[in-house]
Amino acid sequence: MASAGDQAALINEYNGVIVASHCMNAAAVLYLYNWLITIDQEVEYFWKGKVTGAAILFYLNRYISLASFVISLVDWMPMTDKVRNRPSSFVADCIAYSIYSFAVELVPYVPWAAFAGLRCFALTHGNWVLATLVFMLSLVPLGVNLVYFFYGITGENIPLLGCSSVDLTPVGLSDRFALVSRPSLILADCILILATWLTLARRATFRPSYRETTFTSVMLWDGALYFVVLLALNALHLSLTLTSIDVTDLQDTSLVGFFTDPLTSILVQHFLLRLQWANNTSNGSETGAQGDETTSSIVFDRVIGSIGGSLQPGNHDYADHCTDELSIEDSVMDSVVS
Repeated sequence: MASAGDQAALINEYNGVIVASHCMNAAAVLYLYNWLITIDQEVEYFWKGKVTGAAILFYLNRYISLASFVISLVDWMPMTDKVRNRPSSFVADCIAYSIYSFAVELVPYVPWAAFAGLRCFALTHGNWVLATLVFMLSLVPLGVNLVYFFYGITGENIPLLGCSSVDLTPVGLSDRFALVSRPSLILADCILILATWLTLARRATFRPSYRETTFTSVMLWDGALYFVVLLALNALHLSLTLTSIDVTDLQDTSLVGFFTDPLTSILVQHFLLRLQWANNTSNGSETGAQGDETTSSIVFDRVIGSIGGSLQPGNHDYADHCTDELSIEDSVMDSVVS
C-alpha cells in the first residue's frame, strides 16, 4: 500500500503534467488562431508574387511551426485502456511518436536563425561576419536540444492523459542547457536591436510611425517589438529554470518555454508580412523625387525579395517624409518586382 508521501508525490507529478498539458494546448491554440486570421494576408502578399527568399522563409516558419503545434495537440490526446488492444505495440508507437514530435519541434529554429542572420546582414550593410555570428547564436538552442537524443527520449502512456513525451536527461543538466541556449538568443537579439538603432540613428530627423508603410519603420518598430517580447520571455524562462526546485522527470522546469516558440514564430510571420506590405505599398507609391542627399541603402541579393528594401535618409523636412525620405532604389525594385 502506498504511503502518504508517495501519494503526495504522485499527485504533485500529475498536477505538473496537467498544467504543462494545458500550457501546450494554449500555445497551440494561440498559434492556430494567428494562422487563421493571417491567411488572407499570406494570400495577398506572398501567393500572388514570385517565389523569393523572403517567401521561402515565411512558408518554412509558418508551416513547420503549424505541423509542430498540430502534433503537440495529438501528442496529448487522451487514450483509454479500451482502445489499447495491444499494450506492448502501443508503448512502442508512443516512444516513436515522442521522438518524432520532439524532432519536429526543433526544425523551426533553422528559419528563425536564417531570418535573424538576414536581418543582421541587411542592417549592417552586408557584414557577413556579424550576420554569421547572429545566425550561429540563434542556432545554439537547436544544437543544445539535440543533446537530448543522446540521453534518450521516450514516451509513457499516462492514464487520462495518453501518450506523454519524457526525456531522460538529468534535470540538473537540463538547467545547464537553458543557461547556454537562452543567453545566446538574448545576445543575438541584442546585436540585432543595436544594429537597428545604430543604422536608423544616422537619420537625425527620423521619427517614424508604426503605421507607416516604409522599410525603415517596419525594421524599427517590428524589430523593437520582436526584441522586447523575446527578451522578456527568454529572461523569464532562464530565471525560472535556474530557480526551479523539486522537479520530477515528467515536469518541466519552466512553463514559459511553451509560449516562447509560438510567439517567436508569430512575430517572424508578422515581421515578414509587414515587410512585404511595405514593399507592395512602396511599389505603388514610389516617386521620382530623390533629392541630392547621400543615400545609405540596405540591399540584399536578388533572391531575398521584400527583405531587400532600402533605407534612405531623404531630405530633412519631416512633412515630406513619406515621399522623399524613405524610398526604394530602382535597382532593388527590379529585383523584387516581376
